[in-house]
Amino acid sequence: MATANRLFQFVFVLFFGTIVLFIILYFPIIGAEIKYTLARKDDVTVIMRGNPIEGLRRTIVANDTDFGIIIPKIGINMSVVANVNPYESYYYKPALKKGVAHSKGSAFPGKGGNIIIFSHVPGGLFEVQKYNLAFYLINRLEIGDPIFIYFDGLKYQYNVTGKNVVSDLDVKFEDLSVSPKTELLTIMTLWPPGTSLRRYVIDAKKV
Repeated sequence: MATANRLFQFVFVLFFGTIVLFIILYFPIIGAEIKYTLARKDDVTVIMRGNPIEGLRRTIVANDTDFGIIIPKIGINMSVVANVNPYESYYYKPALKKGVAHSKGSAFPGKGGNIIIFSHVPGGLFEVQKYNLAFYLINRLEIGDPIFIYFDGLKYQYNVTGKNVVSDLDVKFEDLSVSPKTELLTIMTLWPPGTSLRRYVIDAKKV
């Protein structure tokens, strides 16, 4: 009987500990999902600076007008660090502590070509939670959803045209950086959240 009780206690502690560890590790993801679920989904106006405009139901004031990204639907409003090497952790890890990263060699807003912005650090959950995982919810984006980029004080709008989940072997930043005739935006992150198994890629086109 005593042995059975000890076994039960061990299983209970192991089960409870696993649940607690899961919650701790995935808290940013769970929190982001809850925030998204509770957020208002009405129309939004994005402005460069100042106070929210009276009479509008939702106004977002850009946090960074030198180089920043705003995705109203999923609550993104943060800085973009320019010219970050996407292959070397020595360069992209410090950048992702400040915001999301603009891939070195890709285009800049208003210049034509393909702008590539990423937010991912390969590794387990203990590793990736040290850095900014801004794009937890990009799978919520749908065709036509707006993405706003501020660059040198000017605002540019891009509407989502497609989304895909691909192998990391299929992602070559130098190929994505080839200049098309129109101005495009590509944002990506690791997928599923907290893993480095695949890449979630959002494509958008300048309006």
